[in-house]
Amino acid sequence: MNTILLIIKVTWLFLSLPIDKLNIPDIQNHTPFSLEHFYIINHAILDSVDYSEHYQNVNGYIKFYQPLSNGKYYMANVMLNEDTQSFGEISDLVIQKDFVDGELVELANFNWHFKNTYDDITGVADVIFYTTMKDSIHQFVCLMNLENGEFSIFSGPVLDINKVGKP
Repeated sequence: MNTILLIIKVTWLFLSLPIDKLNIPDIQNHTPFSLEHFYIINHAILDSVDYSEHYQNVNGYIKFYQPLSNGKYYMANVMLNEDTQSFGEISDLVIQKDFVDGELVELANFNWHFKNTYDDITGVADVIFYTTMKDSIHQFVCLMNLENGEFSIFSGPVLDINKVGKP
C-alpha cells in the first residue's frame, strides 16, 4: 500500500510541475544528468512533510559537480538564501538513457555520501534521479532513501547554467 501511495505522490508531483519555456535546452546537444544544469526544487517532500514552499523561498536546487580531476562525481542539495547545503560524493553510479515515445528519459541510480553544513549530520542515501525531456520541456524527480529510514522527494525544472547563470 505504501508503494502505491508513493507512486501516486511522485506522479502527482511530476505532472504538476510548472513549465518554464524561457529556459528550454537544445534537445540535440542535451545531456540530462549533467554538470551543466541546475535542478531547481519546486516541490520537496521530506519524510511525508511538504517543504515545497520553504525550498522555493530559499532558492533550493540540486547541482552535480567534479571538484577534482579524479573522475568522481559529487552532488549538492543547496538552499541558496540560507547559505546551507547537503553535499557529498556519489558512488555506484548507474545511468540509463533512452528515447521513449519521443521523450528523452534518463534514470540514474547511485549512493550519495552526504554531510549537512547546517547540522553536521552525515549519512548515505540511496538515490534515484530521473530526468525527462519532451517537447523541449526538461524536468526532474529525485527520490532519496536515507539510511535512517527517511524518504525524500524533490522535483522541478532543469535549467541550463549557460542560459541562466547561477540561481
